[in-house]
Amino acid sequence: MGIEVRIKYDENYFQNIHAVTKEQVPKTLRLFSALFERRVKAEARKKTKGGNFWRSIANSVISETNANTAIIGATHVAASHKHAGGIISAPGKGAGSRGAKYLSIPINEESKGKNIGDFPKKDILFLTSRKGNKIVFKKLKDGKIKPLYVLKKSVRQKAETWFPFPESLTDLKTAINETIKV
Repeated sequence: MGIEVRIKYDENYFQNIHAVTKEQVPKTLRLFSALFERRVKAEARKKTKGGNFWRSIANSVISETNANTAIIGATHVAASHKHAGGIISAPGKGAGSRGAKYLSIPINEESKGKNIGDFPKKDILFLTSRKGNKIVFKKLKDGKIKPLYVLKKSVRQKAETWFPFPESLTDLKTAINETIKV
């Protein structure tokens, strides 16, 4: 699911802020689009923790302008979900879903950023806790076991706001001022 901000030319708004002529609107919108696209990509990249996930969201940011509209958005399938949060469940139905029966939630530093399949099969053990939670353990050489993941059917993911809607107005005002200076 994508996410976007759309700025549409409103003659009263532009003329009330500054004396922007109708001929300057396309240039103003192009400048706004460039400023805001750069800001959105930077916000996504700030979230990167070493992997490619947030970089792929940043790379999905696109902008489009015409004579009276500027649209800046992200087309990545998880862009909107990461911004707003919500429930994810298995098996997934969206693009990028692996069709797994469960979500594997890392509960150990060793398992963060890895899939269960990254561990040798001979070292993995699946057990159910007294409370009924399915837990994935790693067999250690000394005969002990170490918990790696809890398997869940669904979880509520917290919002990680990254799409800077409030700053779009700041960038629009900057674009208007720059257009007037020129």
